[in-house]
Amino acid sequence: TSVEDRLTPHEVEESYAFLNECLEEPVGQYLWKYLQAKQKAPKSSRAFAQQIFKVWFKSFGRGEAKGASSGFEHVFLGEEDTTPDGRITIAGFHNWIQFYFEERCNHLDYRGYILPKRRGRRPDEPPDGTEHFLSVQFEWEGETKPVSGMFVGVSPEFELALYTLLYYEGGDNNKLHLGDVDVNLRVYRLDRIGCISSAFPEAADSLDA
Repeated sequence: TSVEDRLTPHEVEESYAFLNECLEEPVGQYLWKYLQAKQKAPKSSRAFAQQIFKVWFKSFGRGEAKGASSGFEHVFLGEEDTTPDGRITIAGFHNWIQFYFEERCNHLDYRGYILPKRRGRRPDEPPDGTEHFLSVQFEWEGETKPVSGMFVGVSPEFELALYTLLYYEGGDNNKLHLGDVDVNLRVYRLDRIGCISSAFPEAADSLDA
């Protein structure tokens, strides 16, 4: 976040190609029709893609550098941030596919998971492979992130549509039932420029901590 990194024309083209693929999927079409019904989306698919591009890919400053970050980079890719006292920390990084590829390339060291409370199951009961939400600890590029909540096994278009829907129609905290787990979806907005700053799932019981 300390280095300015604005999208090049080629990266903008790639970002739109990705967005258009997501918006053509059923979940993307649902998002578009729902927001149209709420009068928060245009009827033109091109204009809608431009609207969603701004929400996710608009560059802004998260630290001392302008244009060093975007919602997509923060949530789906992860960032290195510098604290006021000069320490490097991991920011964002809430996507299981990025997690998989970074671990596969030996850039990431998985350190363990934290299971949320599950209704009707013992606290010490191990995961059975059906979980779609975990909190994980990992080391990335030599820096440790103590906890990062992420969905597991879902598609990028699902996460993109879900967080976008909550950006327009939800609040900062959005509780929902995910199987036998209560999850809170956090959505941080930058209303002054109209984009997402961060979005991620967390165990709903962490709100009481």
